[in-house]
Amino acid sequence: MRILTVLSAILLAAGGGFCYYFSTSAFSALAFVLGAVMVGGGVCVLLSYVTAIKTPYKLPDTVFVEGLVTLLFGFAVLNNQVSELMITTFYGTWLTLSGATRLSQSFSVSRHNSRDWAKIIPASMLCLIGGVVMLMQTLVKDYNPVALVGTAMLLNALSLLLYALYMKPHVLKQGEIDARARADAKAKAVEEKRKKREEMRKMSRRERKAAKEALNTVQKEELEALREADAKALAEAEANPAGSGVSGDTVSLTPEEVEEIREQTEEAYEAELKKAEAAEKAAEKPAEEIQEPRITAVNLAELEEIKEVEFEKVELPSPEYLASGGEAAKRDEFLKELDAEVKTEEENSTFTPVKLEELVAEEAPKSVSDAEKRAVEKRLTTSFHWPKKLQKEDL
Repeated sequence: MRILTVLSAILLAAGGGFCYYFSTSAFSALAFVLGAVMVGGGVCVLLSYVTAIKTPYKLPDTVFVEGLVTLLFGFAVLNNQVSELMITTFYGTWLTLSGATRLSQSFSVSRHNSRDWAKIIPASMLCLIGGVVMLMQTLVKDYNPVALVGTAMLLNALSLLLYALYMKPHVLKQGEIDARARADAKAKAVEEKRKKREEMRKMSRRERKAAKEALNTVQKEELEALREADAKALAEAEANPAGSGVSGDTVSLTPEEVEEIREQTEEAYEAELKKAEAAEKAAEKPAEEIQEPRITAVNLAELEEIKEVEFEKVELPSPEYLASGGEAAKRDEFLKELDAEVKTEEENSTFTPVKLEELVAEEAPKSVSDAEKRAVEKRLTTSFHWPKKLQKEDL
């Protein structure tokens, strides 16, 4: 089915390349080859539709329509029934029909392939637009008609090839089915484990402990059932001698070997059970509580009784300047020089020291005569008069 569709696209692409190679030749000289190519392409598309009828995934009816239209148009070209004036109109119509059918085929692909069906739409729209442009004589009258025919066949081949890639739904193989089932089971187990963990967190400590004991009981029962099944199988193997009721590949075991295998199986089950219990304890271990620092209470009554803290007096030793090596003599000389400099500065100073009593002492009031008193009183009691204005005669 898919191979026939790809073969049809290859035939159309070969016809488009043939047109480009002989673009300077007359169309009537190329009509037989182009008609044969179109007829072959249409037949391949029809065969792909017929072969898909017997399969579970049938092709849409537009595939049959496209194959039939290509076959009829190719038959007309093969008989040289297309004139030079109607070449672009003829192939424009064929390309427009192919683009429209390919667009509807992309919609049918979306039913089983919701991701790749949109890849067919650009090529189908290109065919549809190219066919409409070729139908307009005023737009294509200045171009080579044979080259336009080659372009139409190449566009149709491209869209048909893209459709061939996604026309058949992908059938999962047994390995893919098993892998998907394992992935789904793993995701389901993880989700169940998460839900159980959430339920355990919502439970109280007593309920959590009861649930843990119930789970351990179930696991122990399962291990016991497995152990009994293995012991039963070993007993049957021990009871059946070699060659009696069993195939030639069966190995007979001695009672010592059977007992050794039983012991090893029990040890393995016990180790597995211990690991499961340790994992559950680690998962359900509560987080360590943060201990808050303890604050000792203070008795305020005792603090109020202590009014003053008495410290012992410590008498510091006076510095000793006596030392060996003549350091005391040098110190005395240095002090004498400092005293001499201070005395010299006081003798040479022009500043006369004044006592504080002298600055603060009140001055004795001066004696005022009677004449001075009368003059002051007259000056204070005499009324004030503004000076007279100067007249022009005075000037």
